[in-house]
Amino acid sequence: MFMETATEHFLLQLKALADPARLRLVALCRQGECSVSELASAIGLSQPRVSQHLRQLCEAGLLDRFRDGRRVFYRLAPGRATGTQRLVTLIPADEPLLAADAALLKGLRAAGREASDAVRRSARR
Repeated sequence: MFMETATEHFLLQLKALADPARLRLVALCRQGECSVSELASAIGLSQPRVSQHLRQLCEAGLLDRFRDGRRVFYRLAPGRATGTQRLVTLIPADEPLLAADAALLKGLRAAGREASDAVRRSARR
């Protein structure tokens, strides 16, 4: 049975983060749990393409995937070692593209909350 060393795991994570889209996705997941549709909208890629990237990030141990009903969400993995968390903290939050992605995600979430509130208000009538 093949056993992955800590160095091999670290290299797998670095390779996963070497792609700009995957780096952006991990940076967005620092904001909290994200659905595939939120992530796709925030970075402007198709859901199938984002799902491929997310699969690679999960395989590298950077993200966790979980289902809530029909929706699939992603969040930062707690990490098999503290090295994963340290690696994620190295992603610059103040980089303009990553900051713009985070602002767009925040706007998407606010719009989603407003739409949910409107549905609840109309259901009460």
